[in-house]
Amino acid sequence: MALSKSSDDLYVDLKSKLIHLKTYTEGSIDKHQTIASDMAKDVIIAAFRSRKQHRLTAEQIAELEPLVECCVDSLEDCMMDYTIPGFEVYQVPFYLILRSGIQFMIEDFKSLEMKYEDEELGFKQELMNFTEDLESWQKTGSYAWDDAIHSEEELRRPIGIPADHTWWLRPI
Repeated sequence: MALSKSSDDLYVDLKSKLIHLKTYTEGSIDKHQTIASDMAKDVIIAAFRSRKQHRLTAEQIAELEPLVECCVDSLEDCMMDYTIPGFEVYQVPFYLILRSGIQFMIEDFKSLEMKYEDEELGFKQELMNFTEDLESWQKTGSYAWDDAIHSEEELRRPIGIPADHTWWLRPI
């Protein structure tokens, strides 16, 4: 049985990953896009894990917002890495977590919401395409033949994930 982290531990984990990403992106003259993208992916997954169990408080959001604002370009680059065509069925559970983590961050942090709403950046359209890919995968039922890789349980919307995250399979 896996031990679950407390909401405070999950918040601290998210904050430390944001600080780590901020330190890397601001302090590195010769930063590597792959490293920054991997760090940003860790931030998005931490946001998913945290929000799955509880909503951030207004104080926590206020404390994290400046970190998110400093890291918004790396977070956006990471999100764009996964919204570009090249959908791999074997990565669907990861995509589901990533998509929900991105949604949670857009809802919680104004700096990401502003990037999302800026039509010229094309991020909103790319994210809509990514969502459509996930929903298309869901409708084709390709998960049925893929059970050697994924259990149907890991593809169903977990407790704590809102019903409007339609890219997950519905709970039983």
